[in-house]
Parts: sequence; structure tokens; C-alpha cells
Amino acid sequence: MSNKSKRDWNIVLGVTEKGEKFSVDFSEHAHLFIAGMTGTGKSEFLMYLISQVIKKRTHDDVGLVLCDPKRVEFVGIKQNGYLLYPVISDSKHFESMLKWAVGETERRFDLLEKFGNMNIGEHNKHEKEKMKHSFIFVDEMSDFVYANRKSIERDLFSL
Repeated sequence: MSNKSKRDWNIVLGVTEKGEKFSVDFSEHAHLFIAGMTGTGKSEFLMYLISQVIKKRTHDDVGLVLCDPKRVEFVGIKQNGYLLYPVISDSKHFESMLKWAVGETERRFDLLEKFGNMNIGEHNKHEKEKMKHSFIFVDEMSDFVYANRKSIERDLFSL
């Protein structure tokens, strides 16, 4: 991946104790889990991450899956062209989406292997069939897991 495309996926997550920006290169990370007590700003942080992911990217570059059992956090982006699914608010749809995500991950690995590419950026640079960068944002994960723990945990571990 070129330096430019790497910088495109660099997202500032906060500030260090020294006042320096702390950022993460999302092209190098498959997962980011955010945890904390009620009222600590997790949902606001998710909204910030979503805004940073789509800020410089088109619908052809990025696909989002948003999951919110309380149906209030992602209200402002329900009609967003980046969505791969309508906002998911119940455990049955969440479970179906996870199965889709596991299948999609396997499909992508097969394509990367077939064409000898190491990642999406490399694949998109060389191949005709482009892959979107897909992001799954889940607010209140425990609400979904509680409904069908075994099936959901199995698929989460597969991802």
C-alpha cells in the first residue's frame, strides 16, 4: 500500500498525556473494540469514527453496517448511501448480518488468495473487481449477545 493510501486510513483517536495526537492506521487493523461504563462517551466516539471513515471516501470505497438495539444512536445516518444494510436493531437481524460478514470475509480471503494480493488496498490497485472497505459499528454489543450468545459468539470469533 502506498504511503498516501496508508495516510488515508490514519484516524486520530485522541490525545496523549503530552498533548500529542494519538492515531491508528486502520489499514493495519481488522478490529477495534471500545468499552467503558455508561455515560463515558462510547456512542459519541463511534459517531466520530464513522464520520472519519466516510469523510474522504465515496460509497464505492466504504460500506458500513450499523447496529443499535436502542434505535437512537445512528438516527442521523439511517438514510446514508454508505450503508450495506438498514440499521440493525434486533438480535435476529444482527445474527444474520454476522453470518453474512463471516461469509463475506471468506469470499474476500478467497479473492485475495486467487489474485495473490495481501490486502484490499493492494487488490484494488491491481484488480478490476474492487472491494469496499467494510466497517461494522455496534453500539451496545451486550444487548445483541445476550439474545443468542452461542451463535453470535461463534460468528464473532470467526471474524
